Amino acid sequence: MRPIIPPFERPKQIMSVVYTTRSLQKIFQSVSVKRPWLRPLLLCLLLLLAVGINIALRVTALTPNTLITSFMQLWMISFLPYFAACALVLTTRARTGVWQAVELVVLLVGALLLRALLLPVPPVLSHDSWRYVWGARVTLHGYSPYVYAPGDPRFLTLRDFIYDNSRFRNVPTVYPPGAQAIYILSYLIAPSNLFVLKGIFLGFDLVTCIALALLLRRRGLDLSRSVIYAWCPLPIVEFAIQGHVDALTVAFTALTILCAHGEEHVA
Repeated sequence: MRPIIPPFERPKQIMSVVYTTRSLQKIFQSVSVKRPWLRPLLLCLLLLLAVGINIALRVTALTPNTLITSFMQLWMISFLPYFAACALVLTTRARTGVWQAVELVVLLVGALLLRALLLPVPPVLSHDSWRYVWGARVTLHGYSPYVYAPGDPRFLTLRDFIYDNSRFRNVPTVYPPGAQAIYILSYLIAPSNLFVLKGIFLGFDLVTCIALALLLRRRGLDLSRSVIYAWCPLPIVEFAIQGHVDALTVAFTALTILCAHGEEHVA
């Protein structure tokens, strides 16, 4: 049975935790100042760990008859090096000069690696991206995806694995024209190739990472805080594996905030 802590002693415990946290933060900052190469080195080690987990995640996802629970368990483990990297950046002093550039390169290269490793994995949690490709195919054949549903009999000759993997075949598309333009561009580059479309989304996601780093720089904050998004396993899986169109929304939102802050900074 757990001991009951009297109410008047709880503030003391809270203050003790706060003092301990501040003491550890001072220690980390002191070490960080004396050894400016230490934080970039630790980030590299955490990146290698995250890459190893993503390789295991890719192998697991590509293995036939893999249970979704195995995939989800590995994905949850991938949050561990991510949380460690975030804690490292948030509890230590920002780098300056060449070390700042080194850290930013590590973060951006890491963001690219973590996404590129999972790009060949077909969508395992959602079938939305297959519908994107189908919408582009229908449009390029002269039909409006806003009028005709995939299950329309006039599309019998167009049906193949793209149609088989699509869902909600009895309703027209709900995706906006801007997204449809990206789908069509991908189809023109490589017809019926879902991985090219996901590659385009990956490019937009990297634009988001760069925009966040620039926004942090304009605000005078640590550029390495962009790791909070750049290495986060959630957008990595959602865009690199699932190929969700939200990558466009996030990228243009980040660019809008960056431009708005730029106007404010000039004023």
